[in-house]
Amino acid sequence: MSLRKLSFKYKLALSFSVIIIGIVAVAFFLIGSLTKQYVVTTIESEMVDTCTSVARLMEEHRLRLEELAVAIASDYLIRTILTDKGMDRVTRDDILDSVVLPRNSHLKLLAVLNTDASIRAISTNAEALKPMLIRHSAAARRSASSPTKTHFFKSRRSRSAWVSTFKN
Repeated sequence: MSLRKLSFKYKLALSFSVIIIGIVAVAFFLIGSLTKQYVVTTIESEMVDTCTSVARLMEEHRLRLEELAVAIASDYLIRTILTDKGMDRVTRDDILDSVVLPRNSHLKLLAVLNTDASIRAISTNAEALKPMLIRHSAAARRSASSPTKTHFFKSRRSRSAWVSTFKN
């Protein structure tokens, strides 16, 4: 059946239907485009806010970690007993595990390093980090501009800090 043989009433209804379907299709397309643009803009804005918040929290955490590192390095027990030249390494390690770590419940591990990057005392939990500690200690020692500079390094599982304060 060709379009010519249809009555005017059917032609009018068909034209009207095509126009309505076209308007609805354009409306759906515009609504979809506007919604997509709004969602993308909102997500980008939220991502910027999230990145800013995470950066701020990481800076707060870094400052807290630095404060803890300085406080631990300033501890009388660490400064006096663990730097005693007459004490052997096994005794210093035992003091870290049995006295220093229990007194500082926020610490999971602790290592005391000499200025030549050798380990003076290390807790049992830190034994696996020995090579990394030595490597980072040597690098920090080379880059340190002052003897009390705090150095940070990150691993996949933790953030750590140390403060260079002792002299042999």
